Amino acid sequence: MLAVAVLLPGCRTRLDMGISAVNPPKEIPEVKAWCQGEEITMGADTGSQLPAVLFPVAAGKMGARIRWGEPIQPSELDVRLDGGDTRQDCPIVHSFFATTDGLVGWPVLREKIWHLDYASGRHEFAEQLPPEVKNWPAVKLVAGNRAMIEVPGVGRCMLDSGAPHAVYIPRNRWEDFLRTVPEARVGWFHGESPAAGGYFVREVVRVPSLRIGRLVLHDVTVCESFSDSPMVILGTESLRQLEVWLDGPGRRLYYRPAA
Repeated sequence: MLAVAVLLPGCRTRLDMGISAVNPPKEIPEVKAWCQGEEITMGADTGSQLPAVLFPVAAGKMGARIRWGEPIQPSELDVRLDGGDTRQDCPIVHSFFATTDGLVGWPVLREKIWHLDYASGRHEFAEQLPPEVKNWPAVKLVAGNRAMIEVPGVGRCMLDSGAPHAVYIPRNRWEDFLRTVPEARVGWFHGESPAAGGYFVREVVRVPSLRIGRLVLHDVTVCESFSDSPMVILGTESLRQLEVWLDGPGRRLYYRPAA
């Protein structure tokens, strides 16, 4: 049965799947966790291949000695989610742009049933997939350590709830894509990601519409990918136009246009 709760702006909702969601969802959805007895906030990042990581500011407050010359360093800090799910010796990943204390990654999220609905201002973790959702359009989740989905007509794409824009085109296909939108004005965006080796600057355009398989996105930002991956990456701006149920155990992602 789907857990039912009243969601108010800024509230934390205790569900029964080992994660407490923080609502409303921000650019990256947030969950509640604990480290050294202190409550912390973790981003729910399908783009992270590590179960959980801490960022330097939070780790330093918990007593870790930060070695700034190392982009990723080991630690002896444990992070506990609800339901007794503890991630031991969480690595520390350096970030100067972090908005949370750390990240919960795909190895944890793929074990969950996750409802993400930006339009209604909520996300939550449930025990079961509601029966009516099984009639929604769906794509296959590919087993593995990356959040990959099979998009008809496109192939494998990566789902990245930690990436702010709509679509990231592989760099070796970027110029080809630009030729399909000759009227678009090319700008720049920047950020920081281990997938890019740290800080990056890439090209970006805004387009009135974009088709990804059967899905049409409207008025979205399309970027040259920050990653060396050959896959198209779908980010948060795409998710904002949808209501999504990510059924990790069932290996399906169900979606419909946002209400």
